[in-house]
Amino acid sequence: MSISSQMMGALSDSQMPGRKRAAAPSEDVEDKLVERRQKRMIKNRESAARSRARKQAYTNELENKVSRLEEENERLKKQKHEHRGRWGGVVNKHERRSHRRAKLSSPPSHGGVVVVVFLLLRGGSRSRRRPSDAPTIFDKIISKEIPSKVVYEDDKVLAFRDISPQAPTHIIIIPKVKDGLTGLSKAEERHVEILGYLLYVAKLVAKQEGLDDGFRVIINDGPKGCQSVYHLHIHLLGAGR
Repeated sequence: MSISSQMMGALSDSQMPGRKRAAAPSEDVEDKLVERRQKRMIKNRESAARSRARKQAYTNELENKVSRLEEENERLKKQKHEHRGRWGGVVNKHERRSHRRAKLSSPPSHGGVVVVVFLLLRGGSRSRRRPSDAPTIFDKIISKEIPSKVVYEDDKVLAFRDISPQAPTHIIIIPKVKDGLTGLSKAEERHVEILGYLLYVAKLVAKQEGLDDGFRVIINDGPKGCQSVYHLHIHLLGAGR
């Protein structure tokens, strides 16, 4: 019995190191997974920071363009008044109708430019004052005034590819009728159905795009939430096929 006990004890001792060695690979795998997740989180933060910087640069560029248009509008207004005074003096001096027609042929073109620019600027300034009530670029995409790469469309929503993708697959999903839903923070009880439907369509589009391993759904809200277009929209991001 003592020999048998010694053999069993030796067998148990010989098996224990093997069990300890088997645990090491599992710990290594977990460490690698944690390291991968950390790297992925860092990349996502860097990608979001680059996206915010690009959007801010684009916004600044638009503001500069509007400023230049306003200056050009003022210059054209002054030029229009100068032409009116000049041609009016010629008419009063010569009192000839034919000469008046010839001299007044050019000013209307300047006036037309002034009117067009003024209307554009007036609409732009109004949209800046009340962004929630003004049409956005999404309205023009819905009406096909601006082309887009549509991946899904029905009577309620439209999904199209982002022109500045932050991932191999980056799709924007929007409701066709805004109904006051400029952002998620403006949602009311009447918006419950469309909000749920937007998420359902996100699932359909993700499956259509082959995002079987997973995807992200992002909703930006408000100035500090990186929202640049005040028409509620969902960002669908994934690695693609």
